[in-house]
Amino acid sequence: MTAEARSTIRSDAAPSLALNRSAHKRELLDNVGSEILDTVLTRINKKARIIICGTISQYNNTTAVQGPKNYLSLLVGRARMEGIFVFDYVHRYDMAIAEMAGYLRAVKMKSTEDVVAGLDTLPESLLKLFNGDNFRKLTVQVSEE
Repeated sequence: MTAEARSTIRSDAAPSLALNRSAHKRELLDNVGSEILDTVLTRINKKARIIICGTISQYNNTTAVQGPKNYLSLLVGRARMEGIFVFDYVHRYDMAIAEMAGYLRAVKMKSTEDVVAGLDTLPESLLKLFNGDNFRKLTVQVSEE
């Protein structure tokens, strides 16, 4: 698992995280929430840092938003959890764009997209974002031009 267990992986991976004894985490960048976060919280090291930058698993809830079930692990592990929001860094957008463009030019980073054809596919394509069926960036191609 890269970047200390990014929880953008599917939630069916939670059981394997729980069984993996080497899966103790010092940092987690979480943008999903759900069982992944709950499982990783049971596997954190002391002084771990959990960064919340999204909760896509909760966006379409029709019931109350669910918080982490294993939050007491933060206390026991003397860990911390904090939220970050992209608008906190608006003053650094230009720098980030320039740096990322450099990575793309130098092929240190690749941009991959999940392209679906036709505006008529938009409703079901949009749902791919919320159920994990898309591969990275999702784009709807509206014409051949």
